[in-house]
Amino acid sequence: MTRPYIVPSHSGYTAIEMVVVVSMATILIATLLVRFTPIHENIALNSTMHQLLLDIRRAQNMAVAVTRTGPVLAPARRFGMRLSSVPGSNTSYALFADGAGGTANNQYDAPGERIGSDKLLEGGIRVTSLSGGIPVLDLLFYAPEGIPVFFDGSGNPIVTNVMTIVLSSPSGARTRTITVRITGQVDAQ
Repeated sequence: MTRPYIVPSHSGYTAIEMVVVVSMATILIATLLVRFTPIHENIALNSTMHQLLLDIRRAQNMAVAVTRTGPVLAPARRFGMRLSSVPGSNTSYALFADGAGGTANNQYDAPGERIGSDKLLEGGIRVTSLSGGIPVLDLLFYAPEGIPVFFDGSGNPIVTNVMTIVLSSPSGARTRTITVRITGQVDAQ
C-alpha cells in the first residue's frame, strides 16, 4: 500500500511581508495624525472658550448672590476675573473677590482675593488680545445686580460698552472671541 503524497503547508507570513505591512500602517497613521492636529486644536479651543464662559458666569452669579468669602464671612461686593494678553501670563486666569483679602480697589492684587487656584487654559490655548489693546483686564461684577465693569490691571476704569476677549490656538490659525456687554450679556463666536 502506498501512501498518498501530502504537500507540506507553509502557512504564515515572511518577515519581509510583515515589515512592509507595518511600515505601510505607520505611514498611514502618521498621515492621519498630521491631518487631525487642526481638529484637536479646534476641540481644545472650543472647550477652553466654554470653560471661560462658565467662569465669567460664575463670577457674575456670585455677585448676584452676594456670596460670602474669607474667614470673616463678610460679603464681597465685587467678583471678577483677571485676564492677561501678555505673553507668559496669557495661558491662565484668576477668579477673585475684590476686597476679600484687603482693600476693595477694583483690581486683583492680594492672594487672599483669589477664589480657588489659577485656571489654566488647556491645550496651549492663550489669550491673544483684549479690547483696546490693553494688556491686563480685571472684569468685575458688582453686587447685587451683577453688572460688569471693566478695569485695566491698575484699577483704572475702561469706558466701553463691549469688551472682547480673543482666544487663539497654539498655531494661531484659529481664534474664538468672547464678548461681554455692559448689560451683562456674555456670548461667544
